[in-house]
Amino acid sequence: MAEIYVGGPVLGREGELPEWVRDAYGQLARAGLRLPYAEPELERSRPQAFFQQILTRIRESGAAIVIFTGGDVSGAIEATMASSQNKPVLLMTENQRSVPRLLIGLPLLRVVEANDQEAVLTFLREYR
Repeated sequence: MAEIYVGGPVLGREGELPEWVRDAYGQLARAGLRLPYAEPELERSRPQAFFQQILTRIRESGAAIVIFTGGDVSGAIEATMASSQNKPVLLMTENQRSVPRLLIGLPLLRVVEANDQEAVLTFLREYR
């Protein structure tokens, strides 16, 4: 079974995540995926080391599922990194119209609304 990288807003940091993000992460956790929790050592790393660690995780994965909120740039960056590594990407968002055209145009990227559970299950069947 191929590992699927999950990216987006990090859990375990201060601040409340929107309900739809919590619901999306709940669905991914029930599917047995590793969620993006704050890791103290990674949080303290220098920018280049942080980038390399995330890039390594993406390279070692078979695909990526990324939560895109619009207010958190990490999702857009992780989706771009995964696409540049020729990884299929499922971009989950609250509203597809909020996703920038440049991001939608990335190779191997699919955009779905976070409440579309069937699209998520289909992606998991295809890339796990």
